[in-house]
Amino acid sequence: MRVTIKDIAKKLNISTAAVSKALNNLSGVSEDLRERVKEAAKEMGYTPNLIAKNLVQKRTNKIALFILSRKIEDMRFSFLDNEIFRYLINESHKIDYNILVFSVEDTDEKKSYIDLCLSENVAGAIILGLKLDDPQINELRENKNFPVVVFDTSIGGNVNSVKTDNESGVLEVTSFLREMNHKKIGVITGHFKAQVSIERLYIFTNSLIGNNIEVYEGDFSKESGYKGAMELYSKGVSAIFAFSDLMALGAIEYFNEKNIDIPDKVSIIGFDNIPIGEIIKPGLSTVAHNKSEIAKQMLKLITDSSFGKNVKIKPELIKRDSVKKL
Repeated sequence: MRVTIKDIAKKLNISTAAVSKALNNLSGVSEDLRERVKEAAKEMGYTPNLIAKNLVQKRTNKIALFILSRKIEDMRFSFLDNEIFRYLINESHKIDYNILVFSVEDTDEKKSYIDLCLSENVAGAIILGLKLDDPQINELRENKNFPVVVFDTSIGGNVNSVKTDNESGVLEVTSFLREMNHKKIGVITGHFKAQVSIERLYIFTNSLIGNNIEVYEGDFSKESGYKGAMELYSKGVSAIFAFSDLMALGAIEYFNEKNIDIPDKVSIIGFDNIPIGEIIKPGLSTVAHNKSEIAKQMLKLITDSSFGKNVKIKPELIKRDSVKKL
């Protein structure tokens, strides 16, 4: 006989409403009770009736995922997207949701993100790689049909955001570089259609007032990291902070070609913690996103039917061999 939420409620001596909220990750129950309910459901062999669930909630168990990375300047996002996508798949399966993926090509025929979601009757949408000049931003802000979550960009209105806490991450970098006695520091930014570039540069320059800072505007590509390293090193910097690991890899390529030793002659630190950074020699110091928590918070905002909320996730500074004390 199929186990129902009534059976779980009876076993725990709680209401069926409380069981439903716990199983669907909705607000209104404590984390302790949520875990007890899920444990009981697992022990009793409960499996959700998705058809009934969707009828009650008047929505499907599908979440739209838009991956908007395009062209070379967005390669930074392709690395991040792949990692976050993997965590989203894992976490969505735990709560019986399916991810429906749209690439940038799906939106190139004058069909909006909102229209695509409505046509698929999704429970919500997650957007990776949104630029500040995206023509659909106003439509997203005004949407009241279903929750929308954007990664690493806050655009206001009804749109939720889940962001890595750039202030925390950049301040850890500046503190680390001070500790390593670097006084003249180069920074390679990303393009300024990405909100993270604006935020990180503002925090970095304001936290190092009094230091000699040289800025090169990159575009998140490996090529711009290569060019940035060439220009910044010619200006005598002892350390370079690249706003993406991909640009840091470009810088490393330049220094290797010119036989400029890292970290003896110049130190390098990146941002993103892509897998290759741990493998290369020397290992790349970097700021790591908490990708698992990012995925969980994105899904929570959708399953809670949230609108206009902003969540920041603290990153971690990973210290490897690419930074040396002077």
